[in-house]
This record gives sequence, C-alpha cells and structure tokens, in this order.
Amino acid sequence: MLTMRGCRDGTGIADDAAARAGLAYCDLAGALAVIIESLAPIPRLPTSDGERKAAHLIRDRFEAAGCSARVEEASGRQLARGPLPRTATTNVVATAGDPGGDKTLVILVHHGAARAVPWANDTLSGVAAAIMVAHALSRQPVSGLRLLLVSAGTEEAPQQGAREFGRRYFPQLDPRRTWFLTIDTVGSGHLVLLEGEGTVRMHDDDESFKDLVTECAEECGVRLLRGLRSRNGTDGCVPLAHDYYHQHSDTPENIDYRSVVGAVRLTEAVIRKLARR
Repeated sequence: MLTMRGCRDGTGIADDAAARAGLAYCDLAGALAVIIESLAPIPRLPTSDGERKAAHLIRDRFEAAGCSARVEEASGRQLARGPLPRTATTNVVATAGDPGGDKTLVILVHHGAARAVPWANDTLSGVAAAIMVAHALSRQPVSGLRLLLVSAGTEEAPQQGAREFGRRYFPQLDPRRTWFLTIDTVGSGHLVLLEGEGTVRMHDDDESFKDLVTECAEECGVRLLRGLRSRNGTDGCVPLAHDYYHQHSDTPENIDYRSVVGAVRLTEAVIRKLARR
C-alpha cells in the first residue's frame, strides 16, 4: 500500500508535462475545482447526514465518469465526547478499468471531516483527483487491470470507513495481484510518496511498487518527494508541515491545483504501467 500526500514546497507538476497532456491543464484544474467547490460547503462530520449527502454526490460523479458506483452503509462510531454510539458511515465504491482483469488497483480517498470546516485540501483534493482519473480511464480504457475507486467515510474516528471496506473486500482480493494507492491532501504544492506508515509499528511499503510510482513520476514530469514516513493515524498519513492541514484556512481557494493535477497525471500513469505489466 502506498500513500501520496502533499507538502507546501515547490510545485507538483512540470509545465511542459501539463502542456503535453491530453486534457489541457486549465481544463483539468477547472474540473477539479468544480468538484471540490461543490462538496466543500457540506458539513461532513463522521456518520452525519452531511457525510451521507456527500457520498451520494460523489457516487453520482463517478457514474458520470463512466464507472459503476454505489454507496455502501458501514458500521461506524460518531466522533463525539463521552460514549460513542454505533451509527452508520458511508463509503462510495466505484469500479473502472477491465472488469475481467487479473490484477487490481485500489485507489483510496476519503470524504469525511472531523470538524465543521471545509477540509478542501485534506479529503476533497483526493476525492476530486480520483474522479478525474475515472474520467481519464473512460476516455482511454485499460485492459488487464481492474480499478476499485473507494471514497471512505469517518476517516478520523478512526478510519471506520476504510476498515469496513477492508472487512468486506479484502477476502476477495489476492494480495499477490492487488496494489493500494491512497491519495490524500495533494493540494499543498508538492507531492510526497510516503515510504511507510503506522501509529505504533511502522510498516514500510512495497519497494517495487514505490519504484514503479517514482518511475512514472519521472516519465510524466511530476515532482515527487521521497524518504518520509508518518505515524499519523489517518487513511493516508501525512507530515503536518504545511499551512492548511486541519485549519479553517483549508478552503478551495487555498488549494494549489498544480499539485492536484500532478496527482491525477501520476495516478493515471501508474494505472497504465500496471496494466501493461
């Protein structure tokens, strides 16, 4: 499993790579902004009606991108003081790529928010990137690789949506033929590929997959920082050294869309390289 996050240093995509892309940079950045701005005003507290509303809108976006998508209710715990009642969180699971493929890539993002602030970079930048990746695959399909695009709810309480996805789907996924890529907080100016993560015990990610992602970044002109690990307890885990993480300033206008575009380009390149393996 790999995690792609962001830090505020530099830019996430080279201008020449953006110019060579099939979809113009401005068009892609604009499409990403539309998705983020449509979801950011919704209070997406864990297990709330707002989180559920956002999940249904994300499902609709995936379906508009040509995916088969559904909202799945998952058992969760409401983030609150005192006893935590059992409630329902909502995951979105979309399928793309080759349904008969013998390999699977799971792209994991999350749409919940622990506090009533937009959380546009943390959470929604990854959601928007996954949706635009789905559009890219609709325009140019791949063969041999199945995609599961998962937007999990209740990430901060802790990772209840992702845990429920694992409970339901991991028995169906062959560990030898399955890869995971988490996209989270990628609007901070520079993309970071974490070497490993873990709150108590550090788990390093697969070296060959990290090298594949790095190779793809070099090929498509995306700048990628390596060498960092994280112990933060989130779906993706991120170094906290940037300005907008979990702050009221984490709003759509403060997102660096260059690095979100870079995340889309890089994820698409990883997909196509895995499909060819």
